[in-house]
Amino acid sequence: MENIVDLVIKLVLIAQIVYESLVITYWVQQKEYRWDRFRSFVKSREGLFTLNVHFIAAKVASLFFLPFLISLIIVGFILLVYLDKIRTKGLTRPIFTLRAREVYLTLVSLAFLASAVGSIIFAQLSLLISPIIGVYWSGLLVRRTLRKEVLQAEAVFRNVKPKVVGVTGSYGKTTTKEFIATLLSRKYVVAKTRGGENTLFAIVRTIIHNLPGSTQVFVVEMGAYKRGEIKHITDIVRPTIAVVTGIEPQHLDLFGSIKNIQLTKYELIESLGKGGVAVLNYGNSYCRQIGQWAKESGVKVLSYCLGPRQRSLAVDLSARVLEMSGKGVKVEFDYKNKKKTLEFKFAGAHFVENAMAAILVAFVMGLDWKDVGKVSDELSTYEKTMKVYKTKSGATIIDDSHNSTPKAFEAALAYLDEFQGRKTVFTPGIIELGSVSDKVHTRLGKLLASKVDEVVLTRKGFESALKKGLGSSVKILKISDGNPNYLSELFKESATQKGIIILLEGKMPKAISYQLENLETDV
Repeated sequence: MENIVDLVIKLVLIAQIVYESLVITYWVQQKEYRWDRFRSFVKSREGLFTLNVHFIAAKVASLFFLPFLISLIIVGFILLVYLDKIRTKGLTRPIFTLRAREVYLTLVSLAFLASAVGSIIFAQLSLLISPIIGVYWSGLLVRRTLRKEVLQAEAVFRNVKPKVVGVTGSYGKTTTKEFIATLLSRKYVVAKTRGGENTLFAIVRTIIHNLPGSTQVFVVEMGAYKRGEIKHITDIVRPTIAVVTGIEPQHLDLFGSIKNIQLTKYELIESLGKGGVAVLNYGNSYCRQIGQWAKESGVKVLSYCLGPRQRSLAVDLSARVLEMSGKGVKVEFDYKNKKKTLEFKFAGAHFVENAMAAILVAFVMGLDWKDVGKVSDELSTYEKTMKVYKTKSGATIIDDSHNSTPKAFEAALAYLDEFQGRKTVFTPGIIELGSVSDKVHTRLGKLLASKVDEVVLTRKGFESALKKGLGSSVKILKISDGNPNYLSELFKESATQKGIIILLEGKMPKAISYQLENLETDV
């Protein structure tokens, strides 16, 4: 009988290890197989609980130190918790790409190996270290593939020889890239990186598969999580124009300091050859400092600034918003002491900054105000970036779920002022802000308190800081533990209310994305 009970416990533990390995692999994939991003996630309260580290540790401790019966109760309780998670949230699993399979098989194989040479306890312990091994050895395979593809991309690039516009920054990269590509298409054959893809791997594959021989200008969005990563990209594409949209503490936990973020973005400017031009947002103090570095190194700098700060700054292009509504923005520009008024159809005044960067790039490339005016109403934000929908029931949904940064969050809240009615914000919060996370979320909480009636936090992790900022001003703060049925019902209930305004800020869970895709909308 004892042998049967022992076998049942082992089978239950093995089933739990298989489930835990799926969850870990899913999150390794979500963090782009980067150990630095995964480590940052593990350090967070959300990460510890989402990855079931507390349960794994509890099982190991109980099996080592507690009587058999108590260990049996703990293992059984954890099994019930896992089954309830699967019932309410579905089975968490990665998209099984080649690399995901490699990581998952590493986790499971090491667990079974540890069990074979030691005991099931060591199998559980292995889950606490095997993600490092899985990420590392699969990374070796990826790097080998990347080296081959870099050589291919360099060969393609030598044949095509396009002018390159590089775009980087803590926010607004994708929108600015899209605006630049739209304007330059008036005069040139333009290629661009796809969507929000901005890693070395993605850019290399774009060059290999999506850079036609007729391309005259290639607009490249460049992202990074640490110093040296933008340089890897510029070593291949050799930009002649560098755009820095702005800098803030996005991914500060990975960079370590604002100075490191500045130096990483400055790698784009350092790569400019003779005659290169840097286009910088002087409305951002960190960009102004980068501009000083660029000028000291002999790089030509063109600057822009939106709003009242322009009066105290000597910038090349300034602008002020004349009118803003749910239909678009009317802006007056000042370039070389000549004023020009244009209308845009995008939602939100903060996108004017992106348009200003694109206009200066267009001027460098030989376009004029007449060219810009002909396509100004074609400037459109990327999908899930401040897209406004009206439902059949009369609700207004502002979808800003492509990404979120502190500046983007604040700008989206400012845009809510254009609407009258009950206002609800769905948000997961902002990840990887490091030491300033509580400060940022408390500030956002205060802003939310002054502008909205209800906040739905779609996952746990930032509720304390948000509550501190919200105080008692917001009538309702709903916090989800990720239950898709709960989130789905919350969103459905809100989206069917007449006159309500719903802001989706930051990446939404699948449950809400699915509801959004299936909503009947008028616009």
